[in-house]
Amino acid sequence: MHDQLLWAMEPSARGVIACAALLGFRFDAAVLAECCDTRLESTEQVLGEACRVGLLVVESGKPARYRFRHALYRSAIRDGLSPPMQRALHARIAAALERLARNGRDDDTIAWHHSRASPKR
Repeated sequence: MHDQLLWAMEPSARGVIACAALLGFRFDAAVLAECCDTRLESTEQVLGEACRVGLLVVESGKPARYRFRHALYRSAIRDGLSPPMQRALHARIAAALERLARNGRDDDTIAWHHSRASPKR
């Protein structure tokens, strides 16, 4: 079923959702936009579509937070990515988190994404 939900979306939207799956079960729309190098409005459109097809759930609050409807959806998307794609996305996520973490760095999370970006894991 998760495949049907994901494949019902546009290819560019699937890329955003794939990045979200590597970012975490819960994530901020603004952080995801930075990771995908897209405008927040475009990212929120994709996230809205993912909510409409039942893949994600929007959580209240500012900034806008989302979560996967089910952990298995996230796992299946993440596990369906090729190892090179996973490494590339983890590298993008680590770089984005470094840019965003000017004041309150989350060094453990950044280091984890860098480690996942390494071809020798």
